[in-house]
Amino acid sequence: MGPMEKNREKNRLEKQSMEEKLKILREKSTGQKANEAFGLGKRNVKIVSKKLDNLDPPMTKEQQKNQANCDAFLDELNALSAKLNAEEAEKKNAEKILANKKSLFPPWSI
Repeated sequence: MGPMEKNREKNRLEKQSMEEKLKILREKSTGQKANEAFGLGKRNVKIVSKKLDNLDPPMTKEQQKNQANCDAFLDELNALSAKLNAEEAEKKNAEKILANKKSLFPPWSI
């Protein structure tokens, strides 16, 4: 072993001993051992869960009636919107077909 290797080994040992001293100092000052979960102890897991049944409270009769009316109205609007979209798509298709016929065949042949 050369003098540089001896010096590296000495530095490594000093660093290791300093880390151990720091670990012991932390354990003394906090009262908690290293690698131990705070307040739970080693390998203890505390699971707290509450059963939440009532996330969506029941509606009154009036609220149910209003909700049903809103749902029916929205269904009508969706049906009307779908119908208008279909008619619009059909109209665009008819225009495209007519434009294609005009471009393929001269006006005197139709």
